[in-house]
Amino acid sequence: ENFKEMHKDLLNNQEVTYRNKDKVVELLRCIAEALVWSEQNRQGLFEYFAETNMQALFNRLLKTQNYKEVTVQLIQSANILAHNLTRPESKWYLLATSFYSDIVSHPFDFADEEVVENYMSLLKGLTVNLTEDMLRNFLREQNYSLYTGALMFINYSDTMVRTASRTVILNIIKIKDREIRDFILNSGLFLNLVIFTRDQWFYINKALMEFSSSSKIDSLLTEQVDNLYYLNDIFNQDIPEYSQDLGNIFLRFLALPMIVGTLSAEVSKPHHIYIPLATYFLVHVLGILKHPPVINTLVSCLFLKEIRQELLEACLGQFPYPPNSQDHKPPKQFDLIKLGALMVDYLEKLDEPENMTKNPIRNSVLSFLRSRDDNLITLTLLVIDNVVWNNNIGNVVLWKSGLLPQNRMKKKKLLGSIIKDKSDDLEELKDPNKAVYDSEIIENLLKLLNVDPPFRAVTCQLLLKLVLGFSYIENSPRSLLIEHEFFLNTAFKRNILKLRNFLSQNYYDDLFLEYFEEEFKKVSKINFTEKITCYSHLIYPVIENNLAQIPLEQRKPVSELESIRLEIKLFFLLRKAKYLLCQEEIPPDYNINTYPLTYLKSECDWKQDQTYLMGEERQFVMCNMKLGKENFVRFLTEDEDYFVLVEPDQYRLNYATVRTITKLRNVEVMADRADPRSLVIAIKKNQDSYQVVLTFEDSQRCVWAKKKIEENRKVSKSNDISLIESLLDSLDINCKVS
Repeated sequence: ENFKEMHKDLLNNQEVTYRNKDKVVELLRCIAEALVWSEQNRQGLFEYFAETNMQALFNRLLKTQNYKEVTVQLIQSANILAHNLTRPESKWYLLATSFYSDIVSHPFDFADEEVVENYMSLLKGLTVNLTEDMLRNFLREQNYSLYTGALMFINYSDTMVRTASRTVILNIIKIKDREIRDFILNSGLFLNLVIFTRDQWFYINKALMEFSSSSKIDSLLTEQVDNLYYLNDIFNQDIPEYSQDLGNIFLRFLALPMIVGTLSAEVSKPHHIYIPLATYFLVHVLGILKHPPVINTLVSCLFLKEIRQELLEACLGQFPYPPNSQDHKPPKQFDLIKLGALMVDYLEKLDEPENMTKNPIRNSVLSFLRSRDDNLITLTLLVIDNVVWNNNIGNVVLWKSGLLPQNRMKKKKLLGSIIKDKSDDLEELKDPNKAVYDSEIIENLLKLLNVDPPFRAVTCQLLLKLVLGFSYIENSPRSLLIEHEFFLNTAFKRNILKLRNFLSQNYYDDLFLEYFEEEFKKVSKINFTEKITCYSHLIYPVIENNLAQIPLEQRKPVSELESIRLEIKLFFLLRKAKYLLCQEEIPPDYNINTYPLTYLKSECDWKQDQTYLMGEERQFVMCNMKLGKENFVRFLTEDEDYFVLVEPDQYRLNYATVRTITKLRNVEVMADRADPRSLVIAIKKNQDSYQVVLTFEDSQRCVWAKKKIEENRKVSKSNDISLIESLLDSLDINCKVS
């Protein structure tokens, strides 16, 4: 009865005025919620809704009234029903009504943000909550107004609206229907997406040249990453017609002229952008897009020594502006996906060469490795890294580019696929224990390790990752050629010399020891296969005064202490890489992931929570330990390397359990001015520290304890420095540079 009353009230208020608009809004909301409640509780209100043709009343309100509040509520009510009605019969009925037919194509005031947000929410709700058959039928019956409505907002400024629009279109793209597929292909969707992305890249380039704020540029870059992921979502639908069309448009209007053209141009053209920015975008294109025909074509243009003339023209020729007509398909000579496939066929000797020409782009890209711009070198290495480990790039393309890693060197299969190739370099493939790599590229990488001052840590890690990727063979005594080992050894010797110089100054011994242990722990977790992130600060011509926000690994050091930490990190990176590449130099029973000083000194006598006999060879001094508000009875134990507190065993005489143990260099001791019997001990643990107060029986024991801790701390530090010097000496001797 209440539902009928609401229906009656709405009939009586069809003429919406300023006075009754709020009442109409409330009635529309209550009717929609009642219909949802009815279906969930099987009350039959939807049958009344259908019998009285109440949707026609909704549709009349949609077309006759002009109040925003009522318009928004009509959209919301339609969305509520689409989201929450679960019976297929109810959904089919709604989709057949004039209200749903008209509301998706109604000319709303899209200048109003609230209207746009609710409209896109409705379209998204329809595509998400309808079955494929329902959605297919609705699209056809309504002349694709659902699709065209979403297409209006595919590049909208508001992120939520843009995401909703793209979700709607992606859900429609998934429908397997020839008629719908043809409509989408002729709608200009893919050209729209690519040209929008291209315009955004131009805008970011302008912002960079005008030195806009980094936060603004970072936000824009994040949006571009989202754009690339959306393009990849379309490729992932694995619908050949879509992939072919989008792939050609992406290569023709964006990737080849704007990225590859920028990187290879001797003279900048209007459609080129800042080289580090183009390289940054290339890194993300290679890392995000997974469609092999697109990626193979792009990598062929970048790194093959010979390519087809048409591909070279697409990279270096005039910038192709999009056509004005609906027929945006590229002419036959610009079917870049097909040309890329023909290149692969040629490389595999499945096709005779045609229109082949030398590729100057490869040398242009590799020349960036000889640049003085640290950022550009790092970005170029990231490009190579994303090519080398990209499983969507064919082995033969990587092989002919000189970028095939050893772990993909399936030699028998590779030999079989290019057996018609008579080149001499294939002879090297026949030895399974011999590394086969591009000597020019390896030499360029190893020379970069010898640059002084060194690059940032992440750049050196990238260099070593690539060198290992190209040359490392598991269980092989030596992976590098002797002439290339020379470059690695030279870099290692230079690094060892710098560490010796730091140690000889005696300024930062405590910090040196701390950094030495910390950086070893970090490098021990690195296996040179980790994905290395491309950060946006690499593209800025000038870095703003926020270096503290950038991790040291990602930038150059700005102080002597940071230089020490960087050189220590490089030491462990080079040491690890050297042992992997020259395995015959590893001592017997030696684990490169074990702290190296462990092998040079006797093992620690103490273990946490282990129980020991309190022998006469050591002195034990009883004290009260205060930690926070708690008090404990402990014995301070004399040791040259460690600060040790033990707890006496309650059941066994002269036995005690280790409760606190840490290196003496992690301990600072101070006298307690308030009590001559007490010492304040500051103990550093990882990046944190805490304090304990030790109170002895008398001041003499307190003075003795303080003196012993300080003396042993100096001895321990001196011993550790000597061990590091011995380690450096032994490694230096093994670095042959002649």
